Amino acid sequence: MGNEYNPTEESFLNDVSKHSMEILLDNGVYRHLRFTNNGSNVMRFDIVTYPGHLVYSGDMGSFVFSRLNDMFEFFRTGNRVDGKLSINPGYWSEKLEAVDRCDSTQGNGFKEYSSDKFKNKVNEHVDEWIKEYAEEFNSDFEDSLRHWLERSEEAKKQGVCHTNKECKLMYSEIPQERKDAAVKAFRESDYAPSFPEIRTAIANDPEGWNIPYHSFWGMGVRNFFRGKGFGEDYFGIDNLDCIYVQLVEDAVKA
Repeated sequence: MGNEYNPTEESFLNDVSKHSMEILLDNGVYRHLRFTNNGSNVMRFDIVTYPGHLVYSGDMGSFVFSRLNDMFEFFRTGNRVDGKLSINPGYWSEKLEAVDRCDSTQGNGFKEYSSDKFKNKVNEHVDEWIKEYAEEFNSDFEDSLRHWLERSEEAKKQGVCHTNKECKLMYSEIPQERKDAAVKAFRESDYAPSFPEIRTAIANDPEGWNIPYHSFWGMGVRNFFRGKGFGEDYFGIDNLDCIYVQLVEDAVKA
């Protein structure tokens, strides 16, 4: 259970860092507030209040809470001693009167995260993907592995295996226009939807965020760059592994 995702104040504030609030109604306890990232439906949500109730609806579900005449007073719990926001999910869940219909079959009143269900669903998708693309995947994997081994052996013979510090220095010495072209192509690629996840990973572990992604996601990214002509010869380096992390980090910057 140690791998369960536990959202934090930092992750929430990062997710809504570009959101703006639109006041559609503000009349005493009658309110309608809308929060979006430039009108996008991704992580969009609305908060509506009327006497004795607060309704949350949006991309992440729909819930109705009831406790006080002005529900803003109920949820205004203030900051903790350490300055962080204070929340009480257990107590708040007791005040739910209506819940996300997507969970009506669970009978537990509100969504619960299950790492086991998540893992099973991921494994199902992986199995389906392998069945459909196994031959193509194995071919690409073998080609990529052979390419990596050849480059690694060449690097070892020449004594140019690099530390992280050396890789960053190497990246800084590449002409900016060459890096900009590769970064632009990556930003316009099918990898763009994964950028929010990568930004969060970088924020949580600036030095080692890429380690869990290196084998498969990272391999796909490196092959993407090579396929677009941004390989070792383009950058004048011995192995794209040395700089692709920096390319990704530049691409996902807001």
